[in-house]
Amino acid sequence: MEDGRKQYRSEPIDTSAWLTALLGQFQGELNGHQVALETRLPPALPALRGDRDALSAAVLNLLDNTVKYSPEPATVWFEAECCENSLAIRVRDRGIGIAEEDRPHVFEKFYRGSVGGATAAKGAGIGLALVRHIVTAHDGRVECQSHLGEGSIFVIQLPIVSEHRDKITQPDSLSQNV
Repeated sequence: MEDGRKQYRSEPIDTSAWLTALLGQFQGELNGHQVALETRLPPALPALRGDRDALSAAVLNLLDNTVKYSPEPATVWFEAECCENSLAIRVRDRGIGIAEEDRPHVFEKFYRGSVGGATAAKGAGIGLALVRHIVTAHDGRVECQSHLGEGSIFVIQLPIVSEHRDKITQPDSLSQNV
């Protein structure tokens, strides 16, 4: 991705249907884990435009991390809402949290925080860097709020399809090299 060979497919996304299907997929992956998934999705969310598979990988990475870094039994909260001209997707847990000195680095590739590296959770430290790359390529942003021992909140904000211009008929803005 970093060397510009990854091409994103830009397409209209029915946000409500996409997130509902994604949460169903994640729920199926929870077999064998004592994790409750609580969701808050409005019945109608504004449309997005982007690469559905890449955005799914980003959201699933955040959800998978909640399972990796939360002692069971655990609860994971997932919500989406429209905020001005963007869609906010929040993933929250009450897991081990991220130390203050690690928070500025969590989106750097190969970075595993002092606490995260000390857990039995497997990973190479590229998941959150991948999330940031995908979200940034979609003109969005991702943020982390966390306190050690209290859990984490990750927020992805993505631009919604404007009601004033038909982005669906415009050329694929994400098909460029990223």
